[in-house]
Amino acid sequence: MGRDETEHLLMIVEDDPATRRGRGTIPSRRGWKVRPAATAAEAADRLDRGPEPDGLILDRVLPDGCGAAVLDPIRDAGLGTRVAVYAGGGDPTQLMRARELGPDLLRIKPGDPDVLCHCCEGRARPTDRRDVPGRALGPRGDLL
Repeated sequence: MGRDETEHLLMIVEDDPATRRGRGTIPSRRGWKVRPAATAAEAADRLDRGPEPDGLILDRVLPDGCGAAVLDPIRDAGLGTRVAVYAGGGDPTQLMRARELGPDLLRIKPGDPDVLCHCCEGRARPTDRRDVPGRALGPRGDLL
């Protein structure tokens, strides 16, 4: 299943319906196609059926598991999807656990989904995520 190369796709994996809708508002206004998923299983199914999203906003804790259940297969498959994980800012332990997932972008809730859009738009999809010259994001897991 293909899509127009100029069209951007964002997947939002979040169990709270209001948060999921809220995170999709700005990208939708920017012309992005938004694909929501409420669980890790639903996200895995959408990723398997394609197309590959340019960006993915991931909740760290999901009803059927941890965000790693979504992020690990993305990394294992070598997808160029840039992943933002949102974590509660009041608890340093939560931030450490979110950082351990190895996202491209770590944001403190509530965060601004527009940041991920900026990072994905108009940039070549990286083949080696560890060494991409001119990359708009800091090293994987940087708190931006």
